[in-house]
Amino acid sequence: MKLLFLLLIATSGFSLEVYSQTLEYEIFKGKKSVGKLQIRRSNLAEKVRYQLESNVLISFLADFKVETQSDIVYQEGLLHASEAYIYLNDKIRETNKIRKKGNGYAVNKDDDEERILANTSIKYSVINLYYTEPVGMDKIFSERFAEYCALKKVESNVYKLTLPNGNHTIYHYRNGQCYKVEVIRPLANLEFRLI
Repeated sequence: MKLLFLLLIATSGFSLEVYSQTLEYEIFKGKKSVGKLQIRRSNLAEKVRYQLESNVLISFLADFKVETQSDIVYQEGLLHASEAYIYLNDKIRETNKIRKKGNGYAVNKDDDEERILANTSIKYSVINLYYTEPVGMDKIFSERFAEYCALKKVESNVYKLTLPNGNHTIYHYRNGQCYKVEVIRPLANLEFRLI
């Protein structure tokens, strides 16, 4: 059966092109390594899929283990679906699901009632910041918060993203690729360094 499928593809002129690129970041709190972030981007015809996984262990009066898993799909250049889970000490802390619906998006955050983002097409979101410098952009869609966030160029190849909760994340680029991310939070600042 597999051979028949492969022969049909080979003789039909249909192209099944797959390209994959993985980025890995080591996460630091000060000079101490506290975790890893891995993002895999796979291209298949008109779809681009991003899979993100991070693990962080921070000690601050107690141990805090934070894990993030995201699966994001773009189709024909637009965000098609996004699913994200954040765990704190092995218990779900946040969930967020976004899917294309008509001329907008349906959003379910923490299994609350569905919310609609009407009349919008998302072409670029936070996940893209790891792969492409956001030249000329002043807002970026956050898959986590399901809304647009202000983006400001603070110097050459450095951009500051302001999140809805007031926190900031600063992205640094070299040759168009993100090599460092500064995560500014009230209790702990983290730095992601491309490995």
